[in-house]
Amino acid sequence: MLSVLKKIYSPSFSWKQKLKIVIVITLLGLILVTGSGYMGLSSVSKSFLQQKAATEYDTKSITLAGKLLQLKLASQNLTSKNSERFSADLQALKSLAFDMQAMANNLNYQRLNSFSARLSELVGAYVDGNKVILDGRSIIGFSPNEGKLKDLFNAQKKLEDISFSMIEDDVINMITGQKGYLITKSKVDKQKLETGLTNLEATIIDMGWEDIEIGQSIAVYRNAYDEIKNLIDKESTIVSELQPVLTELNDIVQQQQKFLNDTVIKQVIAQADSTQQTAMNIMLIAAIIVGIIILISLGAIARELNNQLKLMQNFLKQVAEGNFSKRLETNNNKNDEFTQLKKASNLMVHDISNMIAQVLDGNDSLLEIRKHLRNSVKQLAGTSEEVDHKTQKSTDATRQISVAITSVAERSVHVSETVKSASDNTITGNIVINDCVSSMGHIAELIGEANQEVAELGLASEKMVGIIDVINSLADQTNLLALNAAIESARAGEAGRGFSVVADEVRALAHKTVNATSSIDNIIKDFTNQSKKIAELMNQGITLTSSGEENANNARGSFDAIQSSIKEISEEMDQVVVAVEEISYNTNDIATQVGDICEQGETTKKIRQELEGYSHELSGQTKKIGKITQGFKLAD
Repeated sequence: MLSVLKKIYSPSFSWKQKLKIVIVITLLGLILVTGSGYMGLSSVSKSFLQQKAATEYDTKSITLAGKLLQLKLASQNLTSKNSERFSADLQALKSLAFDMQAMANNLNYQRLNSFSARLSELVGAYVDGNKVILDGRSIIGFSPNEGKLKDLFNAQKKLEDISFSMIEDDVINMITGQKGYLITKSKVDKQKLETGLTNLEATIIDMGWEDIEIGQSIAVYRNAYDEIKNLIDKESTIVSELQPVLTELNDIVQQQQKFLNDTVIKQVIAQADSTQQTAMNIMLIAAIIVGIIILISLGAIARELNNQLKLMQNFLKQVAEGNFSKRLETNNNKNDEFTQLKKASNLMVHDISNMIAQVLDGNDSLLEIRKHLRNSVKQLAGTSEEVDHKTQKSTDATRQISVAITSVAERSVHVSETVKSASDNTITGNIVINDCVSSMGHIAELIGEANQEVAELGLASEKMVGIIDVINSLADQTNLLALNAAIESARAGEAGRGFSVVADEVRALAHKTVNATSSIDNIIKDFTNQSKKIAELMNQGITLTSSGEENANNARGSFDAIQSSIKEISEEMDQVVVAVEEISYNTNDIATQVGDICEQGETTKKIRQELEGYSHELSGQTKKIGKITQGFKLAD
């Protein structure tokens, strides 16, 4: 048992195996207590059975004495009706003596065996003698109408019928003696009967009446009497022989009853009490030993569990406070659940620490990119406003040209070549405006792509929230483990009080884990809010770019109208010779405005290139965050 207890502390066993060992120890202890109780109860049962056997033997001995007395009384009052019952009682007495001898052998007392053997022998002799008596009585007859008595009484009646005065006194004496002799077996009555019968026989011989009726009747009576007398004499002999047997039987019954009460029963009772006390002592000692072993085993496991849980509690408390630099110490036992939990916790804290560090770096980069994008968008907005202003000036100049053309319609012939040159310049300006519109559309597309990348960054934040959900799930499972431990401790009762403390510690650990994940969740929510703000700024940039593109399209429409007007002026230019100088002035002004628009287009192109570079940087940061999250398994 000590070797099993040492194995509980062995570093190569898992906690599941340790608990199984404790359960096995408990079962073995229960088997030991049950076995000792069974052995004790068997011994007590054996002692009580022996006591019961002694009591039954004493009861049978008393019963045998009573039956002897009953048979003695019954033998004096035998009739044809109770003879069969008397015979059955004789056989029952013999069977009782035989049973008592077998019971005495089981009790294993030499003196009692001697008593029972002699008792059985005497009972056999008594039963056999009484059976002979019963057989003789059956031959004699139990009434004047049965057996030999019937012949005797018939002969007596005949003598009474043929009696005369010469033999009357002898017949009367014979009949009187017969009545007493048949009832009491008295010798006096027998003598009186035989005297009368002898006198009658002498008279018959003296008178020579042997062949007449009186002589034959007396001869018949003599034969009947002699047969009965022989049977009665045999019965008397047997009764005389059975008298010392009966006396010895009574003496043996009294002696063995005294021996049973004074020796056997007292010893059996004392042995039963001793056996019962021994069995109780064995059960008590076994229960105490098993209880101590189970208490030591459970105490060792509870103490070790408490130490491990305190280590985990302190470690997670530091993590919840934001300290990711600490690590739990582990051993080489791969089967130990706490070792596996420590390794998983260390790996989790390491991964979370790296992830938070990279997320912080990425967040700083995103903030810087957002700053540049904000400046670029502001610059793009200023450029768009300036393009509007220049376009407005071009519109005004075009109106002045229209007025001048009207006033010099008749003089346009001399300046047609100049008008054609202005028309060519207008076409060139239209092409530039188209390029500007195309560039601004491309800028809007790039800002849209940057906005999509920011949206994907928001999705990555949602995945990180999924990771927090996984951690919360682990905390829920830990809480479930605490609940199971509390249930098992409640089943174990007083012995499981240590498990109840462990369950409380595990439950507190689960709550602290949830608090830690809540802090991480708040950090990720702040990151998500910042990403949403960047997306909003991108949407504003797209709106401003669309507005600039619309203004450029309006300018292009204006240039188309100018070109149409110049064609009409070219047809009428022969008549506007006087207004050529004014038209030339206005054309130069338009060319200047168009040049400015071209410069603004170059500025817009540079802004687009800068936005494209920032978009590439934003895409790189997004991919980096994606690689970080690939190592985690997300919940479905």
